[in-house]
Formats: sequence, C-alpha cells, structure tokens
Amino acid sequence: MTRLELAKQLAREAGEIVLGYAKKGFTTGTKDGGSLVTEADLAAEKHILGKIKQHFPDDGIVAEESGERKGESGVSWHVDPLDGTTNFAHGIPLYGVSIGIVEGNRPVAGAIFLPSLDELYDAQRGTGTRLNGSSIVVSQLGEAASGIIMLAGPRFVDSVKDDELPLQKIIARIRRIRVLGSIAVNLCFVARGAADGGICVRQNSWDAAAGVVLVEEAGGVAVEFSGRPYTIESSNLLVGSRDVASFLKTLV
Repeated sequence: MTRLELAKQLAREAGEIVLGYAKKGFTTGTKDGGSLVTEADLAAEKHILGKIKQHFPDDGIVAEESGERKGESGVSWHVDPLDGTTNFAHGIPLYGVSIGIVEGNRPVAGAIFLPSLDELYDAQRGTGTRLNGSSIVVSQLGEAASGIIMLAGPRFVDSVKDDELPLQKIIARIRRIRVLGSIAVNLCFVARGAADGGICVRQNSWDAAAGVVLVEEAGGVAVEFSGRPYTIESSNLLVGSRDVASFLKTLV
C-alpha cells in the first residue's frame, strides 16, 4: 500500500468515525486558546495515527491534537482529524478530515474527505487531483474581482481586527467572498473550481498541507503573501489560478 492509498483509506475511515459521533452525540471541550475539541476529533485522530504507525513506522507525524513525532524516513504526515470542529459541534455540515504527506518542507500528496458531502479528494505530485476518482481542475476565471474568493483563518475575527486580513480592502475589490469556517473545505472547493481563489492566514501545516497539493495538482498555485511557494512553515496562503493568485497578492 502506498502512502497516498493509505491516506485516502484513513481519511474516509476517520470521516465515518466523525459521522458516527454526529449521529449518536459527543462531548465537547475547550483547548488552550479557546478552540473547541470533541470526542470525534480525538477518536478520528487516534485511528489515523495508529494506522500510520503500523504501516509506516519510520515516518514522522504532526497532528493537531497529539503534537509531533519525529521520524527517520524524511517523510511526515500532517493530520487534522476534523478541520472545522466548530462547524461540526454546531451541526453545520462543513468540515473535513485532512491528511497531508510531506517530504522536507513541501507537501507531495494528500487526501481530504468531506463526510457530510461524501466527497473524497486526493492528489499526488505529477498525477493531478481527483474528486471521488474523477479529475478536477481549478477555475479559469479571467476577471478575479468578479469571482468567489474564500477567506479563512483559525482566528478569523482576530485576523481581521489585527489587519492580517485587510477585509475592507478585500471587499472593495471583490464582489463575492465566503467564510466557511474550514480551511480544508476552502481548499477543496478551490481545487474543483467551485470557488475561484482563497486567502488563508494563521494556518497550521495540518490545516493546509493536503489541500495545497490538491490545488497545485488541479492546475493552481499556492503561495505565501510574499509570492514564495507554500511550505509547512508558511503562516499565510493565497490559492487559485496563477492569475487569481496574482490579483489576490495585490490585496494583502
């Protein structure tokens, strides 16, 4: 079994775990910093990490709830078992399981499963991006200002207040923006062309590593506000076609 095959399998299995909790109920707690965490997050992550350690024991792991485990292979897995926990906890069906595979500091493969939509996205360098097995591409919209642009950040309101996301400047130039509460969902929608581009701030590697590969292999770009290519150390992110990303760079 390849790493991507395992990532796809685990994303779907973890998504089924999450849906199980959505049906039967769950307890919710608060992490340092105020973020929510549920039984579903913890159970899904435990399942994912156990299988990774079983199949690829020398790989590193960076997981939202469990922290980091150093590896010896040069490959690391960046895992968010439930991106969009606040949506999930409030019954909003916009959340996903995100599993990115990284070599050095650049994502090389990944899978994201959106359980409520039954959508499994996967990509690997050089092979394109797929949604439930069918190839997808980013939007080719020529006039970015008229497109749909997704905004995201784990602390969205704080990011606007601190002007990391200059909202007034953005809405003065863009007609349609969406804030869905999940970076993984945003990146999936950009990868399949449902949204034309996206701006993310304060993301962690487990939020974005898988989605970045989806966007890039679907024909888009994923760059920092500076224009440098995304790495797992990046704290901000622009995604979309090359033209859209260039336009978004003028707004941040």
